[in-house]
Amino acid sequence: MCAILERVCHRQAEPWDKTRFTHVENNRKVAYCLDALQCLVERAQAYGERGQPVEWGWCRELKSFVFVFEPANRLAVEKPEYGHATYFFDLEEPMLVSAQVQRLVGVLSVRGVTRMALLDDTTLDLAAKLTDEEKAVLEKCGWTSPCGIRSLVNFSGERIYHREPTGTATDHGDKADYREKISRMLARGAAGGRITKQRPA
Repeated sequence: MCAILERVCHRQAEPWDKTRFTHVENNRKVAYCLDALQCLVERAQAYGERGQPVEWGWCRELKSFVFVFEPANRLAVEKPEYGHATYFFDLEEPMLVSAQVQRLVGVLSVRGVTRMALLDDTTLDLAAKLTDEEKAVLEKCGWTSPCGIRSLVNFSGERIYHREPTGTATDHGDKADYREKISRMLARGAAGGRITKQRPA
């Protein structure tokens, strides 16, 4: 398998060390959901043991962890700034998986692409909120009106909440709960296949 994450992520090769997964944003320490991350890593390792390797790594542009679950036809992004949740995106064909990862990183790295723009899939007032530079970045990623951000990056609509803005845990740190939810969402992707899109000539 080609190095899908080579250009956009620091590919993870070291042993799991949960003490390293924090970063500082606007003078505020942001912690990733360690239980969710560890469950994602466990699923990646399980696929690998079956001869279906999964690439994952930390993306500097997004300050997020990105997992490429090709066997499950999904990408997973652990992004604290998007409401402390893990987001799942469907893979499409015939577009190369590496190109889809680069598109996802390009789109989500645009400051004007908020969590609500991803969830609502609407172009209403989106263009008005973007700078010319941001519009140019999105257009290079394939964005055109009336295409919404959610449709552009194939957000599946599925996400796992970790905690509310107040910091209160929503899943009570229950690793078993994360493991069950992640397995279910990956199973849905595997059963559903990939989205077929007609690419511009």
